Amino acid sequence: MGIAMKCLLFSKDEYFIQVFSKYIAVKQPRLELLCYTEEADAMQKLQREKIPLVLCEEGYLEECKGNLVYITLGMSTQLPKETGIGALNIYQKASKVLDDLEYIMDSMSGVTEKKERKGIIAGFCSTEGGAGKTTIAYLTAVQCAKKRKTAYWNLEPLAVTECLYQQEFHHTMEDILFARESAKGLQDTLYETLVQNQDGVYVLPNVQSLGNYLDLSAEIVQEICEKMIQNGMELLILDLPGGYNAALEDLVSFCNHIVWVYSGSNAGSQKEEKLKQDPYMKTVLNRSSFVKNRVDKKIESETIASFPYSSTMQKASFISKVMEVNQEFVNGCRIIENNILR
Repeated sequence: MGIAMKCLLFSKDEYFIQVFSKYIAVKQPRLELLCYTEEADAMQKLQREKIPLVLCEEGYLEECKGNLVYITLGMSTQLPKETGIGALNIYQKASKVLDDLEYIMDSMSGVTEKKERKGIIAGFCSTEGGAGKTTIAYLTAVQCAKKRKTAYWNLEPLAVTECLYQQEFHHTMEDILFARESAKGLQDTLYETLVQNQDGVYVLPNVQSLGNYLDLSAEIVQEICEKMIQNGMELLILDLPGGYNAALEDLVSFCNHIVWVYSGSNAGSQKEEKLKQDPYMKTVLNRSSFVKNRVDKKIESETIASFPYSSTMQKASFISKVMEVNQEFVNGCRIIENNILR
């Protein structure tokens, strides 16, 4: 386990100190908390002993800024930069607070890049326009997020995701791409951007213009995915562009599993069969599964799951509402989840 990192925790809220310190003692043995509710006592401790990390209410112990890593307690998480100043969002799930705190500790010791993390990348594809690929991809992400840290990334050009979720991001995708080329660092920018939405899914912002979209190569997408996995994402759902071309083939190449979505119409079935019969697709189909959307009866075929037409989607403010009223959608997404993870 190694030697625990000492951390001074200051807050005037005694109840918070009590609850937070007990949680950390159980969940994070790498951290030794020294707790104070009086600023003078905390400052005296810092003057007597060298403590590498301070968690502090904003506006207090500011004299020690610059001499150690100083993390304010608030409503957002920001990694400590060259100045040693950062922030920790304590108004979120306790497990996520712990994840953020652990990442801050790792960044201090320089092991963030060295940690080997395993994650699964699942791509959702279709050669049929309007098959409901985005709907199924996102609902699968919602289902998977109940058990593991799941990120959803829509890679369609000029994607529209307002019907899926509403999210305010700390950074745009353009900021992320710029960070990749700058000193700020891609991994830190991604970590600050990835925030859970109302469905518990971590989402990435969409590219804002076609010009920037054309700069988003498969190589860059793969690099961003690898950084997200290093940041603790266990499953990545990539909502891939429609059709099939060289650019999409490059994206598909690094996915662990591909989910093909087709409608229950005759046209959808014909497009699905055409894909399956193409010898060029043999290696891709070895790690693929097929689902049907908007069907009026259960389909007995190689299709692993089928989704009925739902009027809820036409009325609900968010697509995920269908999961609350239609068990068939829940069951279908569970089947897809199991196939991705097997």
